[in-house]
Amino acid sequence: MNVRRVVVAGLVVATGIVAAGSSVAASTRLGTPASAELGLSAKSTKPLTKAQFIMQANALCAAANVASVQVLQQFANLKSGSPSAQEITAFVTAFATVVQNQINKTRALKPPKRDQSKITKFLSTNQNELKALKADPQLLSSKQSPFLGADSLARAYGLEDAAGEGACTGK
Repeated sequence: MNVRRVVVAGLVVATGIVAAGSSVAASTRLGTPASAELGLSAKSTKPLTKAQFIMQANALCAAANVASVQVLQQFANLKSGSPSAQEITAFVTAFATVVQNQINKTRALKPPKRDQSKITKFLSTNQNELKALKADPQLLSSKQSPFLGADSLARAYGLEDAAGEGACTGK
């Protein structure tokens, strides 16, 4: 598979991951933690309820959607032409930074005690899938999301806007 096809397919997959973000994405300001945006405290002394955790995690995804659109716009020229390995690496690095930021902010939330293991597994899977994508950008050319495992776990927990192609875009 040539490099150009990988990048074009990757941009298509990445666009699919973020393009249909929830309505919260349009109103969430970049740089503002979702919990502050929603008037909730992620650093409270007691765990969030499941509903609070889901609301905050969904808002973090919406903010990541907005940031990802900016990355896609920045690298839109990669769709035409033959990008270099350096350009592909720059795209994956920029996209991975957005996903890593979302993972970190979700990890900072305090889920209900009874759900801690589910959230830890979801975030661990998400982190491993991101690591795999960074190691092999050709994963973007696959027909399925490189975040399918984390996406499945997020949906099972009840998240609508979790990392990954399907849940994050409401598909």
